Amino acid sequence: MIKVNDEANKRKVRVRSKKRRPRQFLLGMIIRTLLIASAVILLELCEGVAACLLLTIVVALTVGLGTSAWELLPIRRHSSGSRPFRKPGIFIIALMLTLTVFEAFLQWQAASIKWDPNHPPSDVMIPPLVLPKAWEARPVDSREDSATMWHTHVHVYDVNQMRIGFQIPPRKKQVFRILTYGDSFTYGYGVPEHETYSAVLQTLLRKDYAVEVYNLGVYAYNSTDVLNEIRKLIVHDQSQPEAQLLDPDLIIYGVCLNDYDTKDDTKESGDSFLLGDTLQHFKTWLAERTYTARFFDERIGDAMIGVGLRYSFMSAIDVDFARKKERFTQDVIRMNQAVRDFGLPPILAMVLMHEPKTDSRQHELATTTEQILADAGMTVVPTAAFVRKHSGRQMFVSRWERHPNSEAHRLFAEQFAETLQQMPLFDPYKRVDR
Repeated sequence: MIKVNDEANKRKVRVRSKKRRPRQFLLGMIIRTLLIASAVILLELCEGVAACLLLTIVVALTVGLGTSAWELLPIRRHSSGSRPFRKPGIFIIALMLTLTVFEAFLQWQAASIKWDPNHPPSDVMIPPLVLPKAWEARPVDSREDSATMWHTHVHVYDVNQMRIGFQIPPRKKQVFRILTYGDSFTYGYGVPEHETYSAVLQTLLRKDYAVEVYNLGVYAYNSTDVLNEIRKLIVHDQSQPEAQLLDPDLIIYGVCLNDYDTKDDTKESGDSFLLGDTLQHFKTWLAERTYTARFFDERIGDAMIGVGLRYSFMSAIDVDFARKKERFTQDVIRMNQAVRDFGLPPILAMVLMHEPKTDSRQHELATTTEQILADAGMTVVPTAAFVRKHSGRQMFVSRWERHPNSEAHRLFAEQFAETLQQMPLFDPYKRVDR
């Protein structure tokens, strides 16, 4: 009898609890919703660890909101589990807290690394996992030219977007003048100006010759841009009366394989297709605020390249390659002809490779390019021996700056210097004091 009464009392308690539950749950849901909205607003003002903690709070509140909504659904009566969101919620919150700790570590590492990426210390145990603060791009005050600091080095952009940053003086007859043309490889993106292959080449040659080398590389230039620059600054086209006549003795063309591309060649990735515009914007927004998001975005990007969902350096060049090859071929023919018409020797050209690898598409394209350059009448510095010797090496500045590093520029300069020293036109400029 007592047992029957106990059961009846329990049923009465459950009935009274159920009557109060919708009202309590509704109030709780409203409070959680307001807290979530407040946290989202605060996220606009936060970054780093604070942003990760706020995201953790948002996730926890969202799990609680989902649990409250589940309690109100009629289907819950027929469900075997009373709290289906509990275990997944605990797992997600634990994961978010782990990512917050990881964010703190990434922030510490990004702030602690001060060394030059081109000359890392020999005792580096853990390479940087995210772009260090000291390597980030920031504007630099410059009196006449625009300049930015990138990877600890000043990058000057004069009126022609070149790195020389000054007016080239009139040529001295007793000094052999060389002009180097090309894209960002020649400009020396990511390395100090004195370690570009143009500057190193000048240093090497000046040991035995009276010579000057001027770097006229421009970021994102292709073969058509180089052709137009040569015509403007060397041939002194009458339509360009303000152009400066540089009066060189030799032109060097540092060929990057993406000189085949034009500015109209798009390189769309598969990100928008996979994520959609909304998630793509959220990913960008999150990456702007946390190192953790950048870390995973970079690794996922590498994976997408590996499976073909995002263009790599070489796969982008191969898109519609027949058309690109025809344009490049015509450009280098006109380029060399313009120089020859000006009374100069043939252009000295070399394909610049900082990730050489034998039996690769890159090596195959480099060989094709060398043949195109030779057929155009240029003097070509062969790279076959260089590729065999350095095959498999990755000589780029850093994970976030894939341009050639200082070592690669030195090797480029040594190859140019070896060829130049064998050219008879250099003999009259040999230094007599050596």
